[in-house]
Amino acid sequence: MRDNERLEFLGDAVLSLCVSELLWTRLPDAREGDLTRTRAAVVNEGTLASIATALDIGATLRLGRGEARTGGRTKPSLLADALEATLAAVYLDGGLDTVRSLVHRLFTPAIDQALQRRPPELDDKTRLQEILQGRHGLAPRYEVVRAEGPDHRRTWEVEMIADPHLRTRGVGTSKKRAEQEAARDALQKLRERDAAAPDGDAP
Repeated sequence: MRDNERLEFLGDAVLSLCVSELLWTRLPDAREGDLTRTRAAVVNEGTLASIATALDIGATLRLGRGEARTGGRTKPSLLADALEATLAAVYLDGGLDTVRSLVHRLFTPAIDQALQRRPPELDDKTRLQEILQGRHGLAPRYEVVRAEGPDHRRTWEVEMIADPHLRTRGVGTSKKRAEQEAARDALQKLRERDAAAPDGDAP
């Protein structure tokens, strides 16, 4: 396999499922929005990078010379992606029960901390998802338009698609940052629509 992108895709989904199961069990009375916000406070680049650092995953990465010279083994975005790829590999090798047990062990401390804190501020992707689902029952999707540059200075462009009339793009130094930028732009467009619409007639 040339890179870990396919594993990262699968690992992201596996991790989301396992953490969602944990929150479903621990918060039996929580509404969907509360569950979504808590999951976002747990499944994010910072938490994943911290766990990857504790597991010394950075030492196992195969990097280009430029990325290695510029501290790629400690870069949060790379560590987070590597952890997602690792979880996908565990899932493929041992099945759902095995990776579920691993996720529970690794992420329970982060969940405990999230539950002890005040409700986290919504990130732009979560805020956009809640608005679109609440108004139209839609879930935004994100597609990579292009990725350019060497490993240590790669730039991602991502398109957010919600419906034929709401498509935005974001650029960032990681896919997740580009997605957040696209979501931020979409939120601005929704605010502009709301401001232009007659009272009580927001799209």
